[in-house]
Amino acid sequence: MNIFAIRLKEALTAKNIKPSELAKKTGIGKSSISDWLAGRYEAKQDKVYRIADALDINEAWLMGQEVPMEKNASTIDRIYKKLEPQRQAIVYQFAEQQLHEQQTQAEILSFPRRDEMTLAAHAGDPEKIFSKEEIEKIHDYLDEIDAKYQQSISSDKKED
Repeated sequence: MNIFAIRLKEALTAKNIKPSELAKKTGIGKSSISDWLAGRYEAKQDKVYRIADALDINEAWLMGQEVPMEKNASTIDRIYKKLEPQRQAIVYQFAEQQLHEQQTQAEILSFPRRDEMTLAAHAGDPEKIFSKEEIEKIHDYLDEIDAKYQQSISSDKKED
């Protein structure tokens, strides 16, 4: 059995989450999760990220690296927790104000891309009935395409 399968089982047990619940939280098909748990396949990077995020665990740990399972608290979290409640409120208000300004600025600066288009997929034979496995593979493929598209959008924004 591969390290990903072992760690995924361990994380589900530690977080007391069933595979079906993980499927709902991540939008990943139950059959894919079942295959990964059985060690038949390993998840691709975008799926590993979604799983780690849903379980609130360290993505590197899930992929087999020798790091703690739990995510490390960020520096700002550690500092914030040391502050007195009144000072925490000030930090929180300031952070909210900064986020609001950032979002307002992003709305002003963002323009729709002209090269975007809607795609539609149709079966060649409208009478064909697809199996659950075929549908799952189609969904996985579409998830990959969507992830690549989202990544291209975010990299375009970083270049601007």
